[in-house]
Amino acid sequence: MCLAAYEEQLTPRCKQGILEASLAIRTGAAALDYSLVACEVDADQHCLEVPPGEGRLLRCIKANQSRVSMQCVTALKDTGLWDIIE
Repeated sequence: MCLAAYEEQLTPRCKQGILEASLAIRTGAAALDYSLVACEVDADQHCLEVPPGEGRLLRCIKANQSRVSMQCVTALKDTGLWDIIE
């Protein structure tokens, strides 16, 4: 709301930065959604007892890679999430 109130005073460079940040957030949310859908069954089968947060589910899925569906692994690799956690 604060930025909207001062929109007319923002420089074109600032407006461009806000737009780019917005697009990055939308892209990231879409990647998370894609990966969640692709990995939901695998997470339920292999990581049900793992509390979400701080990369724990992703670590669990990676630890169970040989038993996780190729759909899940592909989604995580396609979105770059696979490489976030070692």
